[in-house]
Amino acid sequence: MKPGLYRSVGQIDYWERTSGLSGGAADRIASGRPSGSVLVEIEESDAGFISQGSGSWERVPR
Repeated sequence: MKPGLYRSVGQIDYWERTSGLSGGAADRIASGRPSGSVLVEIEESDAGFISQGSGSWERVPR
């Protein structure tokens, strides 16, 4: 995902911003298990973004 602010749409079970691609806990910058809509800021320095669930993400204009 490109850097920016994103809002979840639909059911997101888990999300995670990562600093690396190893899949290890040391790469985790931030994560969450939302019960409703959530805003996530993707930074230029983020290496990856993981999302689980049937929902999607939409960019929030600034």
